Amino acid sequence: MSKNIGKNRSIMCTVTSCRHHCDKEDFCSLDRVQIGTHEHDPATEECTDCQSFSNVNPYEQSMAEQESEHGSQPGSSSGLGWEPGSGSGSGSSY
Repeated sequence: MSKNIGKNRSIMCTVTSCRHHCDKEDFCSLDRVQIGTHEHDPATEECTDCQSFSNVNPYEQSMAEQESEHGSQPGSSSGLGWEPGSGSGSGSSY
């Protein structure tokens, strides 16, 4: 299994919707990727696929963009008053 290692200068990538894309830089964060094809007899680059692609959850992508805009570090508080999975359900107490 591949692991995230930070920016891998050996693997350039422009797919920003992938979970493994390096924020603000066109590199992959995996130590290796699996390349394959969806065609029986591939003849062009469009016939090949990165099979290590993992789609970013839209909520995660939105949070990452907000952190990037506000200069927050990953893992810091989102400023919502609650964090997903905290069990509080909402940021307000009635």
